[in-house]
Amino acid sequence: MLPDERTWGEGAPEWGWMGWEGLSEVESSRRFMERGLSWIREHPLEFAALVPRKLLRLWSPTSFGVQFSRRASPLVTAVVLPPYLLFLALAFWGMWQTRRGWREQFPLYALILGINGLVAITYGATRYRIAMAPALCLYAAVTLEARLSGGGNK
Repeated sequence: MLPDERTWGEGAPEWGWMGWEGLSEVESSRRFMERGLSWIREHPLEFAALVPRKLLRLWSPTSFGVQFSRRASPLVTAVVLPPYLLFLALAFWGMWQTRRGWREQFPLYALILGINGLVAITYGATRYRIAMAPALCLYAAVTLEARLSGGGNK
């Protein structure tokens, strides 16, 4: 759901995502924040319904952001999705395998959970997943190393 006249009421931003004419970037940002928080207070159920959609967009390898209306073609999706899902499965299995060492891995877990939490309350876009990529790669490597060496849980 993108903001429309009902979202803005009076005074929609003339420059769309770039803000309001006559306001600095900081002033526009402040107005966006105020209006967003007001909308959340007025529509808590609609806001809650957006959370899964934002998280799905965060984790999607083929959704590039709503402000540009860009989506991967069906062919690109068919090529990209299977290896990406395999990568995620390996990463999450690696997290599961190493769960007993969660205290030592807390920075990695905090990074992953923090980004998901931030996206849940703000805006979800694929690019925000980039910060999680190194941690996910480490966990996928744990799974691969365990399988290739014939080992079990580490």
